[in-house]
Amino acid sequence: MNPIGKRETCQGSSASDQDMVLALRYARGDGVPKNPDLALKLFEKSAKRGNCNAMFQAGLQYKLGIGCTQKNPTKSFDYFHQAAEKGHLGALVTLGNTYMSDERDEKTKMTGWSYLKKASDLGCPEAMYIIASRLEVGLGVSLDQQEAIRYYQMAADKWHLKAICEIGNRFLRGNGLKVDHQKAAHYFQMGSILNDSFSQSELSNLYEHGIGVVQDLAKAQSLKNRLHQNSH
Repeated sequence: MNPIGKRETCQGSSASDQDMVLALRYARGDGVPKNPDLALKLFEKSAKRGNCNAMFQAGLQYKLGIGCTQKNPTKSFDYFHQAAEKGHLGALVTLGNTYMSDERDEKTKMTGWSYLKKASDLGCPEAMYIIASRLEVGLGVSLDQQEAIRYYQMAADKWHLKAICEIGNRFLRGNGLKVDHQKAAHYFQMGSILNDSFSQSELSNLYEHGIGVVQDLAKAQSLKNRLHQNSH
């Protein structure tokens, strides 16, 4: 997991938090010498003032052993919990995945599921995708194919690439959904915009044969050219 990810806006965070800004620069080596030790200190300083992004980044650094002498799962989880309480999506998903991976304890899995559901309810496409993938095979939850498809489609509509490919493929081949070539083309177009090779290949084929779209050999060839460029 990349510890220097996209910042989120949640309760207690401020885009003008100078400690957070400096921490990110030292963590990345952005205009200053890379210094993970100093970055962690600044993340923690910002976290003490209630910045949920700083809490999450501090949690990641302790989880990965960056900027500290060794990994510290206890501190990591403490920061993740603090961030999750403020609605930080990355923290909610991280905790959800961690708790769901405990196959021995049903109560722990239920806690993990609640974190994932909360992240999904807050609009997190990654949480939607994870929920869908678990429902599809009954991993830690009761198997529910239709509910899995619903979550896949929710994630796809928020531009989650794997979900886009999943739903596009299901509309194309009728896997759990009624075949709808126009909708398949729509999702593969989304995937193509995200420069996904699978989507480009499928969309090229649809244009070449006029399936779900008006036949357009020039567009089909253009997609094939992009696919070829991306493979080199």
